[in-house]
Amino acid sequence: MNISSVIVYVQEDFQQVCDSIKKIPQCEVCLEDAERKIAIVAIEAKEIAEEVQVLEKLNALSGVLRAEMHYSYSEDELDKAKEQIQGSVSEILQEDYPAEAVRYSGSVGYYVTKERDEFEK
Repeated sequence: MNISSVIVYVQEDFQQVCDSIKKIPQCEVCLEDAERKIAIVAIEAKEIAEEVQVLEKLNALSGVLRAEMHYSYSEDELDKAKEQIQGSVSEILQEDYPAEAVRYSGSVGYYVTKERDEFEK
């Protein structure tokens, strides 16, 4: 599932453009500002290709100056990212682990000094 937000800038016939957008099944007009001729539209699509098609549809509507995507969330991309990091993240971070049980025994100052000394060589 993909969800995105689009700002639609309307050149003319603002209410007619908003009514046309409302007829597109994947779209919901979340905000209408007739004075500034701007509509905020949410797109819900099954995949990125469908999301792009809907954006192109919005741009092709009569009276639309331009439609620009400003936010996009892709559930599939999130799932892929989670799969990639599995196993590479400490188990402390993967489970509910009480903060007071975490012990830090390093020295940040040591590493900063070491890096600086190596850099100055």
